[in-house]
This record gives sequence, structure tokens and C-alpha cells, in this order.
Amino acid sequence: MGLIRNLKASEIIEQFLIVDNETKISNVVFMGMGEPLLNYENVKKAIDLISDDQSIGFGKRRITISTSGIIDKIYKLTNEIKTVNLAISLHSAVQSKRNIIMPGLAHETVEKLLESLKYYTRETGNTVTIEYLLIKDFNDSTNDTEKLIKFIKQIKFVKVNLMNFNKVSFADLEPSKKSIEFEKYLLNRGVRTTLRKSKGFEISAACGQLATKDQTLV
Repeated sequence: MGLIRNLKASEIIEQFLIVDNETKISNVVFMGMGEPLLNYENVKKAIDLISDDQSIGFGKRRITISTSGIIDKIYKLTNEIKTVNLAISLHSAVQSKRNIIMPGLAHETVEKLLESLKYYTRETGNTVTIEYLLIKDFNDSTNDTEKLIKFIKQIKFVKVNLMNFNKVSFADLEPSKKSIEFEKYLLNRGVRTTLRKSKGFEISAACGQLATKDQTLV
């Protein structure tokens, strides 16, 4: 869809206040159409202001940054905002497959990402959440599971969130039919795993659908 601009810290806080006025917020996740760590300074400023006791006083331990894996910024947030939680959109522990569905991150290799997550857990004591979107005949095989296990077993504190892909018109991809099987495999290998219930399909707001309907996949 292309980058128009980054949100300012004031705009991020404004969103928080509008929602909090309607229904009390219990947790905050920085994610969505953009990459939070490519807007690091504004995200950090918003977190600092939201969590300031002289301001809103929202606890940092209830804040998560969800990122596709901007490695230098993972090190930066580890050093500067230690109590904030971290979620990683991994989707495949196989570099060649990750390059296909996340081509803009080819230089942010799986190996380097792993080292940054090991540093994060070591320095913060926090659990890393690995987000994994299941796509039919792409990343849902036994080999894919084993590659994922090998990746996460090297991280001290980790859990996995499995998500179902929701089909979109512009991509020749299908939802996996092995989600329950994939979850059981991980659980049997001692991996903390949750299979998230898919919501928002009807309004094109579910995972895999946050894009314009006329988007072309290249």
C-alpha cells in the first residue's frame, strides 16, 4: 500500500484516550498497518507519556510492541524500554519462505533475529511471543514445525501464538487445515502454544486481510 507518513506520538496517545473513554483499556499492543519499530522515537515517546505516573499512569508491563523484526531497534528497545513486552511476526523459521511472504525483511535474517531475541530475554527477563500465521502447504508441514521448534528452543522465555490465515482476493494463498494438528505437535514438544480464534473476517479486518481489496501481490 506504500508509506504515507508515520503517526506522531500525540496521535497515538489520542487514539488511546478516545478508546479508553469508551471502554477501560487493559492492554495495549502497538501493531497494525505499519511497523512500530520503524517509527521508534514516536512509539517510545507515546509509551513514556502513557505510562508516566504524572500523566495516564498505564503500566508498561501491559504494553506490547508487535514487530516484523527490525533487529537494530529490538536491541534499542531492550536497552531503553525494558519492561515493554515484545511480539515477533515470524510466520516461518525458514529464511527462503520468510523472504517470500515478507520480502522487505530479507536483510533481517532469521539468524540475526534469533540473536536479538536471545539478548532481549536475557536482558529483560520477559517472554517473547512468536506470532505464526498458518498458510496451507506453505508453512504448516512437520518440517516447518521442526524448524520453528529449533528456533524457539534457543530462546529462554518464549510462547507461540498460532493464527489462521484468512483468504484475500489478491493473494493465491489458502488457510491451513492443520492448525489443530500444528498446535498439538508444539504442545507435545513442550512449547507454550495458543491457537487464536479468528475474528473480523466479515469486515476484512482479520489476520491476512488488513489491506485494500484491490491490492496486487507482487
